[in-house]
Order: sequence, then structure tokens, then C-alpha cells
Amino acid sequence: MSNSERPDEPGLPRFAQNEAGSKFQRLIDGLWSRTIIKFIPLEVEPNHITILRIFFIPLVLYYLSVQLYGWALVYFLIASLLDSLDGALARVRNKITALGLVLDPVSDKLLVILTLSFLIFNYPYPWLFVFAVLFDLPLLLGGLLFLFKMKNGLKEVTPANWWGKIKMVLQVLAVLAVFLYLIYRTDWWLAVSAVLLIFSAIFGLLNMVSQGEKILKK
Repeated sequence: MSNSERPDEPGLPRFAQNEAGSKFQRLIDGLWSRTIIKFIPLEVEPNHITILRIFFIPLVLYYLSVQLYGWALVYFLIASLLDSLDGALARVRNKITALGLVLDPVSDKLLVILTLSFLIFNYPYPWLFVFAVLFDLPLLLGGLLFLFKMKNGLKEVTPANWWGKIKMVLQVLAVLAVFLYLIYRTDWWLAVSAVLLIFSAIFGLLNMVSQGEKILKK
């Protein structure tokens, strides 16, 4: 049996039954499937791409530390696109795993939180950075705890919800706007980045509340 035909892990939903199987998600997955996924060998697992994304984080941080914002922007974009690709690969090839459901959001939060941490002293409104990631910190710690518990056989994992997905998109767009502000030093990108940071914080709060409710119901 090939990897693409491998049965799901117990208790994990198939792509067609997952909340991510909306029209928009299928549109994005179809785009990746027609352009990139068809060229990815079956031996490549979605979690391999997630781990590759984590390895891009030090590159982003290095170029930020030497204030080469253009290169930092390039590697941040690659890491962000890989975030979309690994999820699409998991759904299209029916390779959603408990490890992936935890590792993917952990890598998302590491990318955004560490990037904003390196940018905080070069931005006029550093308090917006704190506000934007404040509600991610408990979820990041919870995700790291889940990864530790999975070594002891934990399999039941709460998948990401749409609040979290929208929050991640807003955070990525906000970070991109911050990069563009630092590169071009225009009030336009400063204003756009500030608005996106505020909205990402709002959705971060909604995501944390939603995840907390799911945990309390168990």
C-alpha cells in the first residue's frame, strides 16, 4: 500500500469530513495540487515540510539580526507558503496525523512570535507586537506540552479552528506589512501593519477562547 493510501490514524477525520473542507480550503488545496503537490514524491510526508519550515526560522532571524530585511522577508514568505503547502498535502493525500495537527500550529506560532520579537525594537508601536502575540503564548506552551505528551501515547488532539486560521493569515500579512515598512519607511505600510496587528490580536483572543471552550468540554 502506498503512502497516499495509508489509512487514517484512529479518531482523526478524513479530509472530506474535516472543517477545513470548505470551498475556500478546497480552492487553495486544488491550487497547490495542480501546481506543486503533483511533483512531490509520495515518500515526502506533510510533517517533513513542517519541519523544513521550522528550519527556515533561524534564517529569518539571522537576516533580521543584521538588518537585511529584504532577505528576511524572502525567507519569511517561503516559510509562510510552506505552512499552506503542508496542510494542503496532508488533506489532498489523506495524511492528516495527530503529530501534524500539533506540530503545524506550534511552528506557526514560533515563526510569528520569534520574528516579531526580533523586530520589536525597530517598530514605532512595539506594544502592538505584544498585543498581537499575547494570546498565542498560552497556545504555544500548550502545543509544546502536547508534543511532550505524545511521546507517552497521547493521540487525541484538537484541530485548529477557523478563528486560528484567520488569525494566522492576519499575522502573516501584518508581519509582511512590517517588513515593507522597514524597507520603504512609508506611513502607508506603517498604518496597514498597525491595523493588521490589531485585527490579528482580536482573532487571537477569539481563537484562545474557542480552544479553551473545547478543552473544558472534554
